[in-house]
Amino acid sequence: MVIEGVFEDENGRYPTGTYVRNPPGSGHTPGASEGCMIFVRLRQFHVDDRKQLVTRINVQGDQLLFENPHEKVWIQSVQSNLRIKILNPRGLELLVLDGTLVGEDFLLQPLSWMRLPSGMTFEAEAGVDGARLWLKDAAPTLGF
Repeated sequence: MVIEGVFEDENGRYPTGTYVRNPPGSGHTPGASEGCMIFVRLRQFHVDDRKQLVTRINVQGDQLLFENPHEKVWIQSVQSNLRIKILNPRGLELLVLDGTLVGEDFLLQPLSWMRLPSGMTFEAEAGVDGARLWLKDAAPTLGF
């Protein structure tokens, strides 16, 4: 996911707010002639997943980025001071894109990343400016 700047490869240029999936077996030559910040999850695919995908992330609201029987990846917006609870049967990762989340024993700010083991429910309250999250629901051993 391109967080800032423009990520490039031989297939194109991907500006801020682009979600890119390059599955196992696909090859590319990454670059960033203008510089960029990306969030990368290497080798986090099911062995049968061969779908290459490039999606622009909506500026506001929730958005499903990818889903198959093995994983779900989505963007979720949380309104100001709203408490959220996400059940977690397989394993959950999240990256805070904007805003803050406060949990019982944690504070997540922009670019904070968290991984929870299966069975551990995620509960937090958004700060006064709300929060925008990238989330992935999948077993932590996916791809290994």
